Formats: sequence, C-alpha cells, structure tokens
Amino acid sequence: MDSLYLPKKIKKHVLNMECEQNSVGCSQAGVYKFFSETETLYLKVESKSGDLETEYKNMLWLQKRLPAPRIIEWLSEMDIDYLLISGIGGKMLCDDYYLKNPTLAVSLLAKGINLLQSVDINDCPIHNRLHKKLKDAAENIRLNRVDMNDWEANSNRFSSPQDLLNFLSSNIPKNEELVFTHGDYCLPNIFADDEQITGFIDVGRAGVADLWQDVALCIRSLRHNFKTKEYDDLLLKQIGIPINKEKLDYYILLDELF
Repeated sequence: MDSLYLPKKIKKHVLNMECEQNSVGCSQAGVYKFFSETETLYLKVESKSGDLETEYKNMLWLQKRLPAPRIIEWLSEMDIDYLLISGIGGKMLCDDYYLKNPTLAVSLLAKGINLLQSVDINDCPIHNRLHKKLKDAAENIRLNRVDMNDWEANSNRFSSPQDLLNFLSSNIPKNEELVFTHGDYCLPNIFADDEQITGFIDVGRAGVADLWQDVALCIRSLRHNFKTKEYDDLLLKQIGIPINKEKLDYYILLDELF
C-alpha cells in the first residue's frame, strides 16, 4: 500500500499498523484495512463526486441508534474524501460459518431487518423514498455509472438503463410502507457473532423507504449465496410479512441502476 496517500489527520491514527486492501462487498470506494495486534480500522477513500460524504452523514446520525462502526476521522482534501472507521466484532453473514448454517443466517437477517425497522423515523432526516431513488437513478444514468454487465438475468430484457428506468417510472408500486432501511441489505453488509447481530456497514443508501427495499435485496442476496430460493419463505415468515412479488421484482430491478 506504499502508493496510498494518507493525509496527516488520517495517518496519525494508523501509524505502525499493517495495511491491506479489502475486496469483499460492492463498495464504490477504495477500502483499506489497517490492523495491529490490538486494533482494526477501515479507511474508505473516494473522489468528492462519489457518495462517501452521504455515508459519513448517515453513519453520524446512526451513532447510538444502531450497531455500526465508530467514526474515527472524516476528511476532504484535494477533491478526495476519506472516512476512517472502527472495525466491528463478529463475522459477515457471507462467512463460511453462516453459509454452512443457512437457517441461522436467515434468522439473523430477519433480526437485522427488525432491528433496522425499530429506528424511529419521525425525526429521521435521511430519506430514500422512491421519488428520490428514481431521481438518483436518472443521475447515475446521466453520469454513465450503470454497468449492464453486472445485471441479473431477469434484467436483460431491457435494452438500456434508460429503458429500465422508463419501466420503473411507469410501474411504481402503490402504498410505500415506510420504515428505516439499510438500502443495500445483503449478506456482506451485516455482521454477527454466533446468534447476535453486531453491526451494519456500508450505510450510504440508508434512510426512510419502503420495507421491501431491504427485504427484496435480502432475498436476492440469499439466492446468490445459497444458490436456491428455498429460504425466501422462511425469511418472510420470520419477518412476519407475506410475499409481495410486485415489490420484490421492482426493488431488485431498481437496484440495477445503482
């Protein structure tokens, strides 16, 4: 990591720590793990035009509301944003331990969704309702940020990101069931220690939204990691909601534009 430039305000926290680049997950930022025998920190680095400042602000609001990393340092310098955060205990739910214990993983995913939904949204300043998500999707298309090569097979019936956006704009589901959502609720973003949730990471898309924002992406992540749909019903049963295929398909399609 000799080529990684570290501002003084960041460097002082990681002196004499080993460093390795993190490749797990889908974060658009560069993620670096700094560690010693007694401490682990994570540094996210992204251009000012990215979404790291939003993640910082979301994380700041979530401190003491949900288990999440502590903010060690935030800095913008020379059009680059730096976010240094603490590590959190436990393992990602895509760890082999949980992949070999799928019913436990499903139980923890349900607990995580219920924990997120326990956040009081009455004074929440973070909003990611559909009208905002569609606006953000249009901006991603304008900036050529959408990679069709990463799309699900079911999305390939759309000829372009704009074609998909047109479909989504014309088929908005009725009745948003508003709760606090993670926004990118997939197995690598939830940590647990055996049967206890220890924290959430990558909260840049968090905010008030329809509950199916998280449920849909959770089901997609379950299918990817376990190569089956057999755990869909178990998850929904533990959350306590019936299947809504319209919203399930809609929010999975919407995520293609992010």
